[in-house]
Amino acid sequence: METIDIALASDAAYFPGLLVTAASLARAASRGVRLRFNVLDGGIGGENVSLLRERLSLEHPHAELRTFLVDDARFKSFRAWNGTGRMTYARLVLPELLQDADFVVYCDVDFLWMADVAELWKLRDGSVSLQARREANAATLAREERWFAANGICFDRSKYVCSGLMVMNLRRFREHGISDALMDFLAAHEDVQYVDQTAVNAVVGDIGMLPDKWGVFAWQYDADIAGDGCAIHFAGSAPWRHGWWTQALTDAHGLWYRLYGEFMGIGWRAARRRFLSRRQIASRRATWIVVRHAALRIPFFLMLRLLRRGCYMPELKEMAK
Repeated sequence: METIDIALASDAAYFPGLLVTAASLARAASRGVRLRFNVLDGGIGGENVSLLRERLSLEHPHAELRTFLVDDARFKSFRAWNGTGRMTYARLVLPELLQDADFVVYCDVDFLWMADVAELWKLRDGSVSLQARREANAATLAREERWFAANGICFDRSKYVCSGLMVMNLRRFREHGISDALMDFLAAHEDVQYVDQTAVNAVVGDIGMLPDKWGVFAWQYDADIAGDGCAIHFAGSAPWRHGWWTQALTDAHGLWYRLYGEFMGIGWRAARRRFLSRRQIASRRATWIVVRHAALRIPFFLMLRLLRRGCYMPELKEMAK
């Protein structure tokens, strides 16, 4: 039976995301493979680890969980992501930790899986260092293009990838010292826009492109995409975190709350109320409805400009596509 190595990184604050990401992946995976979950533990807590292990055993008959303690103080010289923690950098030590693996599927914990990871595993390419999907957020690309230009680094939009879900060739990482090169880059550039994602795109020259289904953003999700199977990415809109004031409650967010409620045995309404107030639920759903309808969107954007909140418009415009 083939073993698929999967890596995720989390601390206690991100455990809700870890639970949904890992358990949904296990549920959607083929039964003819062994899933080896390698969790980089930045302080998840023993009770949460036990809950995750139990859930995985219920979702897949051949799921194994391994945890690796990671002290994020190791990355204290790097910029904190969203001003909070540095566990995002933990993926850089995977080649060191997983000496018994040549490849690993690395996934951020703001995903919901509706596709078989075995399909993704079949796409691994030994001739490149990593594989990921092209970045689909125009606002992200625009910011990165400006930053790369300011730092004299060549930028090609068509080759810039989202690092939230990657197939990493650990053997090539070890052979070519790629993790060290990424850390050196981050140490030299304290103002990176998207932390390790910026570093990956600046340093790793041999990146293979994955189909877009491996990282569909929450605002892109619809019934047509669901029919083909996909991995939904809640980039910038994690359902269990407060986020920015105009964050939208998309249909994909509804799926996330249903799964979290099921996994925790509390139901989807209680799951949603655990993270959002009634006012937030109403305002976020209203935002989603408004940005998806042109007649409502125009006056909404005008209001944002009048309130001097125009900085939110690039992300909202992405949702309108």
